[in-house]
Amino acid sequence: MGAATSLTRGASKYTHIRDILLNRRDLLQASTTPEWTSPAHAHVRGANYYQ
Repeated sequence: MGAATSLTRGASKYTHIRDILLNRRDLLQASTTPEWTSPAHAHVRGANYYQ
């Protein structure tokens, strides 16, 4: 696993990289969809609010 692969997965410590390699996560395709998106509701302020 290259440094770029570990950094894109958020791993910078030896134990994280070791676990990635032991669980073969370095062979998985990276997800292209966001894990979480903000729900649309009345309490979310848009960009215009802060200008």
